[in-house]
Amino acid sequence: MVARPAPNASAWISLRRLWPTSTHRIRAYGLPEPECARVADAEHLPFESNHFDLGYSWGVLHHTPDTEQSIRELARVVRSGGEFKIMLYNRRSLCSFLHWVKYALLRGRPWRGFRYVLWHHLESPGTKAYTRCEVRRMLSSAGLTGIQIETFATSFDHLPWNAFPARILNLAIDMLIGLTRNRLGFFHCITARKP
Repeated sequence: MVARPAPNASAWISLRRLWPTSTHRIRAYGLPEPECARVADAEHLPFESNHFDLGYSWGVLHHTPDTEQSIRELARVVRSGGEFKIMLYNRRSLCSFLHWVKYALLRGRPWRGFRYVLWHHLESPGTKAYTRCEVRRMLSSAGLTGIQIETFATSFDHLPWNAFPARILNLAIDMLIGLTRNRLGFFHCITARKP
């Protein structure tokens, strides 16, 4: 059930479209359905401190203007002993490298770093990605412990074309992913606890 419509009609429509997918994912994890859904600012959540058993975000926090503040805010609303499960993009990924080749190297600007290329050319403007050390630092500074990071390769880490040369390169990418045990994958899946 949605508690109240968003003040912005397009946000309300988006929430109504996303709700079936969201509840499907919630059921897949074996979690109870939420009592309500709200559209809110991730950097200033409209909930009391220590309110939830689980803080969960899949691919959202790296799109916020201040990802560290969003993580602190999510940690604030999770109760002591609660779980924290998020996914953040990995800057040291094959996806980042492929974007750098396309938007920096092949355009004669090899000095542009991964951070710049992802910010300007991946999904929405301002998209960020983080190293494992940066993730640990952000979560530790938010007061979280037991931080575990598993990195996974995705379709983002492969060439999107189906032509013959791309298939050969994607086989080489798969071998590299296997040799590095997924550490070059684009998704950091992170779990932690609030003490």
